Amino acid sequence: MLSNNDQKSTEELIFRAGHHTMYTPLHRLAYSWHVAHLSGITLQRIKNATTKATVDSCTHLSPHIVLVIGESYNKHHASLYGYRLETTPFQQQREKEGNLFVFADAVTPWNITSNVFLDLFSTWSYGKDGEFSTYPLFPVLFRRAGYDVRFFSNQYPLDGLHKGPTNQAGHFFLSDMELSDTLFDYRSSRAARYDMGLVRQVADYQDKHPEIPFTFDIIHLIGQHVDCSKRYPHQLGTFSQRDYANTGKNEKDVSAIMHYDNATRYNDMVVDSIMRLYEEEEAIVVYVADHGDEVYDDLPVRGRLFKKPTKQTARQEFEVPMWIWCTPRYLRLHQELVRRLEENRRQAFFTSDISQLLFHLAGIRCVWYDERRDILSTKYEGSPRIIAGEVDYDSLF
Repeated sequence: MLSNNDQKSTEELIFRAGHHTMYTPLHRLAYSWHVAHLSGITLQRIKNATTKATVDSCTHLSPHIVLVIGESYNKHHASLYGYRLETTPFQQQREKEGNLFVFADAVTPWNITSNVFLDLFSTWSYGKDGEFSTYPLFPVLFRRAGYDVRFFSNQYPLDGLHKGPTNQAGHFFLSDMELSDTLFDYRSSRAARYDMGLVRQVADYQDKHPEIPFTFDIIHLIGQHVDCSKRYPHQLGTFSQRDYANTGKNEKDVSAIMHYDNATRYNDMVVDSIMRLYEEEEAIVVYVADHGDEVYDDLPVRGRLFKKPTKQTARQEFEVPMWIWCTPRYLRLHQELVRRLEENRRQAFFTSDISQLLFHLAGIRCVWYDERRDILSTKYEGSPRIIAGEVDYDSLF
């Protein structure tokens, strides 16, 4: 285990069977030293690349850009993607109105949040030369292009940076205050019990800073993470056990599925509330989940399997919901971009290329922009969709 020198593979070892529990104090000490040593090296490389990154030009094509990152979201439990229960009525209504564009084939590189964040934030993606740690994190390029960059997180607030072993392994780059100050103009300091509380934090910040001309907001939800019974106010629950009466599942499994679907329905309310915050602006909102989750569908499993992906686990854990919503004003002023959204939303997409899409929306041009990996570009090719660091997703289907 300690011969592994790849940050993301080392993070995955924490979750794999047999490694989540260290056998002796010596094992734990050795692993802690290895993770701290590797994190320090990787962090320094990321900081070097990020602090030196520059922008060639920026048109501020989209004055207000919002990236919403969902959590543990199985797209096959979204009625937006054909699920039998109405878990996403607000999103479906906006799609019907013609201003929400659903991406049919988005895949994430990892089923571990911390690894996903490394790939989402980095301008590196599979097939690129060199190591990911030698590429800058994209929020700094938005700052240098003149955007006010804000990070609102219900999982990684400033008040909770150093809690838990995985924070020190996979979330290390968000735990470094110097790098955090380089990436963001503002960062939320506290978590909320439910995601609607985080939405209120975003609204409060907007009320206090109404005149900023160019903004880029990253909103990181807790979504359907782990114990779904704690992810929504139960008085807002829509589904009961009778909705699963003919599924052939036992009572325990039905309860877990019910809570997951209720949390998904609540998430629909949350993201609709986020969209309402920007409704009067010339704004565009990108929603993507970090990874999926097993919910007793193809396999009798709840959660995630940290093993080499199979066709079944790839479908439930690595396929993710993704959509882009435009405000009415944005639709009127950006008809060519909207046309590309409509034309390209069925293309295969790898979420590690999200920075390229965001650069397009901002009109940022820099050495780190690659139009072949920008799904809105006429030259789009996409990246190899390597999941869990070892399996070609497309070879499974």
